[in-house]
Amino acid sequence: MEKYRVSESLEIQSPMEYNGELCPDRFKENHHVITTGQLKKGFLINSSMRHFLEKFDSFKTLDEVVSELALDLGTDKCSLFEYCEPIFKILKKKSFLVSQNNIENQKPRVPLFEAGDTLGCYRILSLISNKKNVDLYRVRKVGGVQPYVIKLLNSHKTENTRHYNKELAQFKHEYGLLCKGKTVDSLCKAYHFDLVEDKYAYIVMECIEGESLPRFLRHQINFPENDAYTLAHKILIEFTHLHDSKIIHGDIHPSNIMVKNSQEVKIIDLGLAIHEDHALKEAVKKGGVMYYMPPERINTSSLNKFSKHPDYYSDVYQLGLVLYFIFFRTEPFQGFIWEDLAASIINNPIVFPKQTMWQSELNPDLMKLIERCVDKNPETRFKNTEDILIHFENQVLSGKERKYYA
Repeated sequence: MEKYRVSESLEIQSPMEYNGELCPDRFKENHHVITTGQLKKGFLINSSMRHFLEKFDSFKTLDEVVSELALDLGTDKCSLFEYCEPIFKILKKKSFLVSQNNIENQKPRVPLFEAGDTLGCYRILSLISNKKNVDLYRVRKVGGVQPYVIKLLNSHKTENTRHYNKELAQFKHEYGLLCKGKTVDSLCKAYHFDLVEDKYAYIVMECIEGESLPRFLRHQINFPENDAYTLAHKILIEFTHLHDSKIIHGDIHPSNIMVKNSQEVKIIDLGLAIHEDHALKEAVKKGGVMYYMPPERINTSSLNKFSKHPDYYSDVYQLGLVLYFIFFRTEPFQGFIWEDLAASIINNPIVFPKQTMWQSELNPDLMKLIERCVDKNPETRFKNTEDILIHFENQVLSGKERKYYA
């Protein structure tokens, strides 16, 4: 059997050190947060799981560790093995435990190119982002002036060839959807795809001169409330165009919406998107930003968080939360750990603060619209973004409530 030990990059913190502001009282004692250098987020464990993890202080098989624990606890080894095996699989998957057969890469994930390098006919101007498996570069053609963005899948960042090929399939899928949505003006344009052996693949994309929605709102200190309604209206219009092209985004949240200086809206990141005509055939990852996941797409168990792929109803749900964010700058469902967040999403009604960011009451028709978007029953929601847009224009922006929007 394969032997494993604790990763050298493993860090163990108290929940208060990790995030004391949000930590509930019940986790302040006998709990720990574990992270590694490769993961941005932490995972909450109890003292028993920490004891199990620390048994892998040297290379051991799961059977050897369970034998030690059974002896320590004076319990039956077989029943203990059944309990420990799923935990062991999670710790392996998250790289908290590393195999003796694989050399642990202690080097940080580094981009493949630097400013000044050439990639095809493009000159690298700067690194935009160094993500988990992907490099993002600002580039321009050699001898040209027009800036572009290159999204590059970097095989050096993936765990192995199998992992790289899986990510490559997703990468090609995203490029295909960007091409299918080329008539949607607000969708980030893709101009070229290239694959260089088994080293890397890249997409040449439109360079959007703007900010993500959260940054835009944060930097607009004197942003008028009426402009927030205008911005919300534009977002609904652009996602209506996306749905008209039969593309289900699947991962709508504020950071996947770009706002240009002119307040023109652009949609980015189709990594989890699907096309209506091929929804059952497309092999895409299940997932997304946890706070924006609709109840029908999640499980309360952290071992298998996501239960199904997106559809128009789930896009409607996520857009409802985007509207909520614009006016309140937060999300309505919270939780320190996944189980708490999932339970909140599934069971709790949406609650609106008494005042918006402008110290005013939210338009009651907009409140009703958001409530319907995030209804626990998908079929009670609006059927797609066009349906939301019609109600937004006819109810929120019309009649006596016009005073909320100029």
